[in-house]
Amino acid sequence: MPIICRVNTFIAALLVSACGGGNGGGSEPYMIQNLPPTITESVIDKIRVGEALNFQPQAEDADGDELTFSISGMPSWASFDTASGALTGTPSAEDLGTIYSISITVSDGELSASLGPFDLSVVEPIFYLSIELDNLDSFRNMDIELTTCFQNSGEAECNETEELLTIDRNGISPFSTGMETGTSYLLKIDRNPGRQECVLEIEAGVIGSSDYVVNADCEADTSAQLFDLSKMHRVRLTMTANEWDRFVLDTERANYSPGDANGRVSEWNSWSHSEIYRQVDFEYLDDDGNVLHRLDKVGFKMKGNTSRQWPEYWYENETGDYVAKPRRFSFAIKFDEEFDEDEGVYSCIDETGLPAAVADHPCNSRIGKDLAEVPENDGREFMGLEKIFFRFNRDDPSYQRELLAHSLLNSLGIPASRVSHANVKLNIIGEGNFYGRNLPQTFNMGVFQMVEQVDKPFLKRYFGKNGFLFKIGGNADLAGSEEVNPNCTFYEESDLYLDSNFCSVGVEKSDPESREEWLGTDNFLNPAFVNSDINDGGKLSQFRPYKPTYDLKTKKKSISEGRVLLQEFMRFVQTTPNASRLSEQFDVPGFIKAQAAEIVMGAVDHYVRVGNNYYLYFNPLKSKWIYMVNDFDFVFRDSHDVSAGAPARFEAFRQIAETYAFPAEGKIDWAGRELGNVDPVLWDIVFSEPANKQLLYSEIRSILDGPMQWSNIAAQIAARDALVKNAINTTDAANPDGCGFIYNPASIDGEVDAILCDAADISIKRFLELRRQTLQQELSRNGF
Repeated sequence: MPIICRVNTFIAALLVSACGGGNGGGSEPYMIQNLPPTITESVIDKIRVGEALNFQPQAEDADGDELTFSISGMPSWASFDTASGALTGTPSAEDLGTIYSISITVSDGELSASLGPFDLSVVEPIFYLSIELDNLDSFRNMDIELTTCFQNSGEAECNETEELLTIDRNGISPFSTGMETGTSYLLKIDRNPGRQECVLEIEAGVIGSSDYVVNADCEADTSAQLFDLSKMHRVRLTMTANEWDRFVLDTERANYSPGDANGRVSEWNSWSHSEIYRQVDFEYLDDDGNVLHRLDKVGFKMKGNTSRQWPEYWYENETGDYVAKPRRFSFAIKFDEEFDEDEGVYSCIDETGLPAAVADHPCNSRIGKDLAEVPENDGREFMGLEKIFFRFNRDDPSYQRELLAHSLLNSLGIPASRVSHANVKLNIIGEGNFYGRNLPQTFNMGVFQMVEQVDKPFLKRYFGKNGFLFKIGGNADLAGSEEVNPNCTFYEESDLYLDSNFCSVGVEKSDPESREEWLGTDNFLNPAFVNSDINDGGKLSQFRPYKPTYDLKTKKKSISEGRVLLQEFMRFVQTTPNASRLSEQFDVPGFIKAQAAEIVMGAVDHYVRVGNNYYLYFNPLKSKWIYMVNDFDFVFRDSHDVSAGAPARFEAFRQIAETYAFPAEGKIDWAGRELGNVDPVLWDIVFSEPANKQLLYSEIRSILDGPMQWSNIAAQIAARDALVKNAINTTDAANPDGCGFIYNPASIDGEVDAILCDAADISIKRFLELRRQTLQQELSRNGF
């Protein structure tokens, strides 16, 4: 009987002897068996009424045989294709609740395989919405609200918010709320992602008989263009000569050298604490000086703590006369200022008690004035901002360090201000002359860092909701008993102006509300008293500025609630919980990332060494405190001034480039030096956990390998330097005293032998090279 051979690709090699191969001997040929088919597919367990079923099992046969399918338990509303095995159909409302036990069999004519039995349930026609995004920025998230509506006696009624969907990635994100066919729904963006504005493809609709994906499109918000780093922004401020005189008078008269409301005497800037807003007109210009935006009657005041400058610069001109011009100083612009406080509080007066031009010092013929209120300014914004802060290049001959720091922070998703370069012109107008020169006079004030203000709009823009924001300054490490004292005197409820027990947590009050509050009922109408050199060789004021260490910047009317929240957190921290328990109330990963950035940049004038220049923000969306960075005028520097007479206690500001993150033999470590008596309890708790040390090292490595390589930033800095150079070199205003304020491009990329400001100064490039060497050495020693 002849041998019949069935050949397939898997076993052809076995057929040699049975199909003409081999040695012709008498061995028994291999007998080939038929292989069974296989059938696979994810089993479906439910189908919605009105939804189309299209179930297609996947079957294969190794022999290549023709396959046929059969089914048992098929629903009456369905169809089945015996050639493909496809099960299709649409159940109706009559089928709701029915469960079908289904088996599908595939056969090659001899052998078979089965799928099932599996239960298929007919359920209510519930369908789902999803949101699709493809341009959400990194590190951002947003909330979209879904509300469903129904008919009640012929009228549509909507439920309260059905679901709030948080989206933190691009792609498709589904709501978990299901809706029946025919259900009306409303969609609303409840919270835009930080610094973006989004629109939905639709905001209302009716769900059909299938799931539906709604597209959302996001783009940079209106404030983004103000922090475009590819251009030099141009601002012109117009102020009357009289208003300038009032500004100088406020600076002169707000002298509180006897101390603040707690009795503390400052060694820095007690000569002027004035926070009174003067009035200017604000114009935002294009490169040709054309006005793009104009806002009249905006608030203007000096900003800063130790960086404050006397606004006038007196000098001898070419004819031997002493004249003055404006000096560069940091200032703030407030677009929504209503001037609803007494701006004439520091005025000198005549015999009738009215503001007057008194010739002698300290009045110097300057007349204070209470400005008319501008209620229409309430809520006014410029490009989405209520305030902008203009910071001069304090101790930075490069004009680049602070901007570079903020660029890095924002690239890492750390909550921080955006910063750009702005050329500011000051236009003085009015009748007569200005320091001996005919009006009007225009001064190129030079180049400033234009800094986004951390305030209520910032919080809503970045986090989506306003919470309690405390600005921290001056040896405030959360570890002191005074800070958590529940029996401290509430300044806002006290009639006193001086009390050493005033709470460390409060709302700053820099200026008195009236001349009567400043000097007292018995004195405020007495010219001899009022016109003396108050607090500086003349009479003494009863008012002293209240400068809480933990200064509430938002929700100020709720200080009692905010104080309790912060004190409770500080008391919790002072129990030294472990890092895991701390993370229940504090954003530990965010703190670690911020510390990594500060360490790489050498930002020592902050929490760990100085207990200074940071914010604590209670995020109501997460019910957690967040560490937020602030003020980077000391960064990318290896040392504070080491010239003769420089305070030895500034050791905390020296040898920064060679500082390790954590202690090591023969090395300075980040928390190993302090200014004053700082106990950085958050640092100690967080990094008592080895895993957090590893995370810090990982963050440092990521920064060193990415944005902080000189090769990555050299071209960017060179381009920005080209933008600012001409405006700096044509500055009319006087610089503050000291070489640290004088433009020197060598401070950007100068080598070891570059001639810089002081003996310990190095360039940004040199700092980054040394910092990289030090930190890479530490990382290598620790397995990174």
